[in-house]
Amino acid sequence: MNDAERWATMRSSNTEDPIQLEDGTYYFREHIMSMFKTNMPLEDYPFDKLDLRIILEDKDLGSDGLVFVLDDPAVQTSADLSVPGYVIGTPFATVTDWEYPPLGALTSASGTSSRVTVEIPMQRPWLPSAVKTFVPLLVIVLCAAMVFLIRPEHIDARFGLGISALLTLVALKWITDGEMPLMDYLGFVDSLYLLAFLFIAAGLAETTYTTWQRGQGVGDATLIRHDRRTFAIASATFILACTLIVIFYLFV
Repeated sequence: MNDAERWATMRSSNTEDPIQLEDGTYYFREHIMSMFKTNMPLEDYPFDKLDLRIILEDKDLGSDGLVFVLDDPAVQTSADLSVPGYVIGTPFATVTDWEYPPLGALTSASGTSSRVTVEIPMQRPWLPSAVKTFVPLLVIVLCAAMVFLIRPEHIDARFGLGISALLTLVALKWITDGEMPLMDYLGFVDSLYLLAFLFIAAGLAETTYTTWQRGQGVGDATLIRHDRRTFAIASATFILACTLIVIFYLFV
């Protein structure tokens, strides 16, 4: 993570210099309070698993002058630590030797630094996230599916229901996007919304087709059979595509 407001960073320590203990080791504690920011992978939202990663290393000494050794336990979180919308897992820390690449003509050899990496895993609770995200989407899709089941002579009702479902889906997508940062990739929820848009578009296209055919003198019985056949194809395609998206994003 990177500090977002370095001017507001507060650092305090219990002593000015390290204290030598009876066993010969030195003890020094410092509190750092600041605001940090980092980019999180949100492709699997609302089932995303995040890792808050804090990296500590000395800016002057390399691994030949300073090597970090972890205590047991190496890291603990405050009992009142909470992140709205997430369940915080058990934090852990590792020590590695980080090798910096050479800086072109400035140096011919890369430097190695001892680095402590603290990771705090977080995950959204899957049941509330699934209910809040997918129940409204499912209701809209079911309402849009009724377009295929209304008799051909009720043209106004079919178009009105389809357009209402489309506008509701647009509003719901707008609300969902408002809760997310701007992303330059297609996420799990984005793919499901795209399929829902296509399903509603299929219902409006079928309504347009049956309206035109009815104007050409085609009987209602023939149009109803066409509606049922199109409904079966669109529903099967929608369910299959949703299943593939779930497998791709959550299990692959």
